[in-house]
Amino acid sequence: WRRKLFFLGACLLFLLALWFWGFLYTTHITEEGGKIVSVRELMLGSAHGRHESLLQRLGFHDRHDAGQDGAIPHGIATHGNQVSAQFDGDEGGVKFVKPTQGGLRPAKGRHTNDWDVIMQDRTDEGKLSNQQLSAKGQRHVSDEMRIAAERQSHYEHELKRMGVPVIAGIGPGGRPPPAQRLVHFDLKGAPPKISYLRRLMPILKTLGATGILLEYEDMFPYGGSLAPLAARNAYNRDEILELVKTAFALGLTVIPLVQTFGHLEYALKLKEFAHLREVEDSPQALCPSYNSSIAFVEELLTQVIEYHLPATNANLLHKEDIERLTPKLTHIHIGCDEVYRLAECPRCRHRLKDQLFLDHVYNVATIVRRRWPHLRIIIWDDMLRHMAVDTLQASGIGKLVEPMIWVYAEDIYKFVQSATWEKYASVFSTAWAASAFKGAHGEGLLMPPIRRHLENTLRWLAVMQGEGNRFTHGLQGLALTGWQRYDHFAILCELLPAALPSL
Repeated sequence: WRRKLFFLGACLLFLLALWFWGFLYTTHITEEGGKIVSVRELMLGSAHGRHESLLQRLGFHDRHDAGQDGAIPHGIATHGNQVSAQFDGDEGGVKFVKPTQGGLRPAKGRHTNDWDVIMQDRTDEGKLSNQQLSAKGQRHVSDEMRIAAERQSHYEHELKRMGVPVIAGIGPGGRPPPAQRLVHFDLKGAPPKISYLRRLMPILKTLGATGILLEYEDMFPYGGSLAPLAARNAYNRDEILELVKTAFALGLTVIPLVQTFGHLEYALKLKEFAHLREVEDSPQALCPSYNSSIAFVEELLTQVIEYHLPATNANLLHKEDIERLTPKLTHIHIGCDEVYRLAECPRCRHRLKDQLFLDHVYNVATIVRRRWPHLRIIIWDDMLRHMAVDTLQASGIGKLVEPMIWVYAEDIYKFVQSATWEKYASVFSTAWAASAFKGAHGEGLLMPPIRRHLENTLRWLAVMQGEGNRFTHGLQGLALTGWQRYDHFAILCELLPAALPSL
């Protein structure tokens, strides 16, 4: 059994050797799917150098193909530093790349080619990435355009539903809004608590306001000789400070409004200041011919302006932030609207009304400019509309004040015609506009007529776009006024909480 077992093992070994020899010389398909070669040729390379061996690909052998081949085989087409070959017939289709310079070794050429391939791949990836970014940007722009179109469509639908006409160029898809968008708080009737106003500030900011126009009247805590002006429920200085701090923290500018000619009922009703009246039986306006009237106005402005300056409010923030973050007062509104009682007293009646008004505005503006040269001065425009352009230019107020043109009706050009715009542009370098969100359509209303207020504001936006180019420095912005009552003795208009939907 030992001999039999040995013989059986020898036969198996012989068969294994025979099988391995046959497998070694049997042809197989290469990786490229081209010429059919044997395993021996695949491992060691062909005798004619028509393809690299596996060992050469792994870097174990380098061949001088140029010295061995001598000439380029038939069917090879050169391009740059590479040669491509195509064999037909029995040879099968072979595509390969080899160096054309005979002195270079295939391994080095192959490494160079591999590096070129890597760099080319990176270039292709970069191009693809740029294309993807470009496509992404185009999709983003397309999405923004689609969203803008949807917003504009929804906006126009809501206007039509409310019965408000759609104005071309106005809306989410139109031109940007005015740079300054002020909300006017009239505190001369039913003044809100400071806590309520502070809660309202973030809402205003969210809705797009850039500042507030504060008409204090008798709600400011006057002191000294003006102490009788403060109402019993007037805000104290700490409360106003909190209001200013809240506005500043939200990025809202604060513009105080101090009446300096008409609508001084809250002061002239008092016996301490009754002698300043233009007409003895009416506290509506002061007499501009009294020197004491100018002194009174200067003291009014001084107390309000100085309180809003950074030096006075040094406790707004921490000490290290005072210089960097303290709010800066940039504008003061001096009122001067609806001066009904003018040139009626013995001291004034011999003078022209227009000249009397302009001289007083000039005197007040000069005081502000002399004491606070950095402040820009705003006045209401209604007393200027009927004046001749020559009269306005000769008065000198064009370089001192900026008119705030107010119209609360839907047809703005009915009250301020193109000729008036041209006149203002020839006198003033800039101007403001004012619409209303409450208190403009009668004292008997409980709720503001939202449709009328909305149309008025939209009309103003269109007018500002058309008329702003007349002025050297354009139109500064739009104020949304909210009147509590028409004068100090009048009944209340719509209250502020009821008017928030309109705002």
